Amino acid sequence: MLRILAAAGAEEIGTHHNKGKTLKVKEMGSCRMGTNSKQSVVNQTRETWEVEGLYVADTSVFPTAFGVNPMVTVQAIAYLHSTICS
Repeated sequence: MLRILAAAGAEEIGTHHNKGKTLKVKEMGSCRMGTNSKQSVVNQTRETWEVEGLYVADTSVFPTAFGVNPMVTVQAIAYLHSTICS
């Protein structure tokens, strides 16, 4: 349901199961990529801050939810990582 609402353009989603808390769709990257460990899970090369050699190569590194299927982008990220690391 959250994905449907986000794809439809919702900017903030609330639920009765979360005691009045809301999900801000524009800030929804679950393994957000960034420049420091306080605001992100992975660095610019998608390596996790906490585990050396562990990389995330899917849409969870994107800072916000997409309204379209980013299949080609994910394939490009995975391909780029495989060419750099081999």
